[in-house]
Amino acid sequence: MKINEICQKTGLTKKAVAYYQEKGLISPASQENGYREFTQEEAGRLGTIAFLRRLGLPVQEIALLLASPGDAGATKLVQARQEDRLALQKKQLELLNRYLDGESPEALERQLEFLEQKQTIRQKLLGAFPGYYGRYISIHFGRFLQSPIETPEQRDAYEQILTFLDGVEFPPLTPGCQALLEQAETQAGDRELAAQPQRMEETMADFDAFWEENQKPVLEYLQWKQSEEFQQSAMGEWMALFREFGKSSGYYDVFLPQMRRLSPAYEAYSRRLEEANQKLLEKLPPDLAKTLLEE
Repeated sequence: MKINEICQKTGLTKKAVAYYQEKGLISPASQENGYREFTQEEAGRLGTIAFLRRLGLPVQEIALLLASPGDAGATKLVQARQEDRLALQKKQLELLNRYLDGESPEALERQLEFLEQKQTIRQKLLGAFPGYYGRYISIHFGRFLQSPIETPEQRDAYEQILTFLDGVEFPPLTPGCQALLEQAETQAGDRELAAQPQRMEETMADFDAFWEENQKPVLEYLQWKQSEEFQQSAMGEWMALFREFGKSSGYYDVFLPQMRRLSPAYEAYSRRLEEANQKLLEKLPPDLAKTLLEE
């Protein structure tokens, strides 16, 4: 199948087809006369690319979907990114309507800048961490990005966060970790992910009541974490992998401290979490408390 037929069949221009070839989405054979020969499979692939582009997906995400057909992690990641973009467009439309109703660009500029900053961090979080965990962590930290940057300190923190996220590289997943995240992808939607931080907030708000109701399962869980069975489980592998990543990548030493500088809401949350952890340590037997501190 020649390029003219491909263009007629898919509605794409020759320039677009050449671009997708350059990006590695298709690999047509080159004939001796220099013309490209496209297979039926490549024609179908280009049709899919054209369809997804019309839906607004960027080429990078189309490549991800085509490289991982049926992969729940890739699907959820693309969905989350597209939902983020649509949410930003909705907010942009609200600001546009306010401008058309008479508000000045100067009055709306800071709000627009804030929306773009929040979007940037969420998108980078989605890309920096694998699958399900990337979605969880973007939702978790995204909820603390609710106010514009006000001070030079916050601006510096924002820039350091972007530098960290641009440079961070998550280590390869073990088969057990990969299976664990794939299972989580199929079980947890964004609504469930968003509910997890809320449950943590409720625990911190009244730790004593939480402990009275959940003391037994908490102790059983912490004891299980000390066992050889846990260490060899997929969850044990994942926690060990992330713990090592956090220490070596700057997640603990750079990202989290800069989030506290950037977001007053996250700083307050972190303080409440530290207080709850201290209360938990005071409730635990010494051996379990020692294990928790070592983490």
